[in-house]
Amino acid sequence: MSMFQGKTDKVADDLRDQPARQIEEAIKKHMRPELINRLCGIVQFDFVEPLHIREIVDKEIDLLNQRIIDQNVVVPQSAARAASTRRRR
Repeated sequence: MSMFQGKTDKVADDLRDQPARQIEEAIKKHMRPELINRLCGIVQFDFVEPLHIREIVDKEIDLLNQRIIDQNVVVPQSAARAASTRRRR
């Protein structure tokens, strides 16, 4: 677990389904003004569903495998699925 995990989860909970003004207020509560001043904008995205995360990971593993094919190394898709299953428990 990352040392920022708890704080990240709290920020994500604060940001879920809130209008832009409320999002700005949540950011101000969790970030220092020096860092906020360096941001040029805030883009709000919908949260990624687990199914879509798996699809993204599968595509990235395919790209990784294409890059390392000359080294006779292959990362199986099932390894990524097993890792994501362990994280959900």
